[in-house]
Amino acid sequence: MGLAIGAFNVHVPGALPPQNDLYTIKDFICQYTATRLRESNFHRLADSLTGFANAEPSLAYGILFKKCFRLTEEKQEEFVDICNQLNIDGHNFKEVYHRIVVQIFSDVVNLGRILAFTVFSAELVVRCARQGREDRAIEVASLGADIVTQRRLDQWVQDQGGWDSVALGGHE
Repeated sequence: MGLAIGAFNVHVPGALPPQNDLYTIKDFICQYTATRLRESNFHRLADSLTGFANAEPSLAYGILFKKCFRLTEEKQEEFVDICNQLNIDGHNFKEVYHRIVVQIFSDVVNLGRILAFTVFSAELVVRCARQGREDRAIEVASLGADIVTQRRLDQWVQDQGGWDSVALGGHE
């Protein structure tokens, strides 16, 4: 199966067909978060986040995954600091998480901010799981999905020409 990118048709074994634009940012965030959870040996929790957990990601997803991993490496201390500010057991956990995410998208939506949101949410899910709070990990994933809907992030991807355009273009 090939994946059409511009004028090229790249063969990527197991890649999603060009209709991969039907996959949402929620799917991307769940896939990335599941990958991070598996790296920390939280396989059952990872499987609960996504229905196609074992599917190979499309070329666009692969490019964006690499950007997320790079961002995680470059900004690890900042993500840890932000996560430290959140009291996972606190009664205002949802409000603080929501406030942080709203700040990420306060003035503009772009790929860099979507990736920062993805990495922050994934790191927080892993942190919750490490602290034995799988319930909070699932809550973060759910809250993140709500933010994606509220901020119309999928519409932004479509407005940019879809996943392939976002992954290969200069939307950061």
